[in-house]
Amino acid sequence: MKLAQPQSEVYSLVGDGSFMMLHSELVTSLQERAKINIVLFDNMANGCINNLQMEHGMDSFGTEFRFRCAESGQLQGGLVPVDFATVAAGYGCKTWRVTTLEELRHALDAARRETVSTLIDIKVLPKTMVHKYGSWWNVGVAQSALSERIRKVAQMINEKRAQARDY
Repeated sequence: MKLAQPQSEVYSLVGDGSFMMLHSELVTSLQERAKINIVLFDNMANGCINNLQMEHGMDSFGTEFRFRCAESGQLQGGLVPVDFATVAAGYGCKTWRVTTLEELRHALDAARRETVSTLIDIKVLPKTMVHKYGSWWNVGVAQSALSERIRKVAQMINEKRAQARDY
């Protein structure tokens, strides 16, 4: 977007999971001198995928950023704190960590005045995110399972697919 509209102020709202998959785009923005503003919501999870797991009758599996528990060997330990502002600062971005609305207002105002790419690291509560968009996400689930929850979800998905419009 920034390369197509160089005079525009560009903002990208991302979750922490998405950022970990695509943070190299910040390097590209610095390389191209194409300032972008990243507003990152850190809920310590790939929350969207976690919600899909839970809504599809499965337990959470590897989508929350947790330490491995020594006793169980499972990812059931405490949440892994990641300092995304420091990551972006390491690339050369101007960064802020915010936990209040007033800090967010200040960071947005300051980011607007910067000449290099910015990142605003918003620490939010685990399991908080935007839910639903009035649409249905067609994601597969096991069609044969021992779990009654998963069998019910598979039936619901098949019913939704039958109602879906063909491309």
